Amino acid sequence: MDFVFLENFFAGFTVPTVIIAIISGTVNVLFDKFLADKVNATLRNYAVFMLAVILYVAFDALFVLKAFEIRTQTLYSGILSGSLSMILSSAFKRISEGKSIGGSATRLLIESLIEEYVSANSITATAIAIEKLFNDSSICENKIEKIKDVIAANANGVIDQDELLSVAKLIIQSINALNNE
Repeated sequence: MDFVFLENFFAGFTVPTVIIAIISGTVNVLFDKFLADKVNATLRNYAVFMLAVILYVAFDALFVLKAFEIRTQTLYSGILSGSLSMILSSAFKRISEGKSIGGSATRLLIESLIEEYVSANSITATAIAIEKLFNDSSICENKIEKIKDVIAANANGVIDQDELLSVAKLIIQSINALNNE
């Protein structure tokens, strides 16, 4: 069942996007394994997204344009690859722990971005609450504030407001890239 979910999910993406996501996801898993105690979670998450954007810009320059030019579509595809890499690493963690992937790709993405900030027993519930907030069309303004409030309410300690703002923005940008594909 889990592999059917992954196969159906990846069917809508281009091969370069998936390959870059796999590379970035592998780096994310290695970051989590070796740098979890040394580097804060926000920096690790942004590093994975930046790696995906850099790899996609390099791919675009070498194989598509045959010249160095940064296009909006290239940046968008890099962010999408970063989102996919977070989903992949979250799915890998679940499978390696013997858990079912379950849920939606959006929820997996949110869980991977908030796991360092929210207590372990409320990660899924917090991700579901954020996903519902994001899907609620009546909430157009202050989504960032509402996401910050949900994370802060379930936090496993005190979170710096700037870090909380960064995580909320990263969640919104990642989900937007994922949903626009």
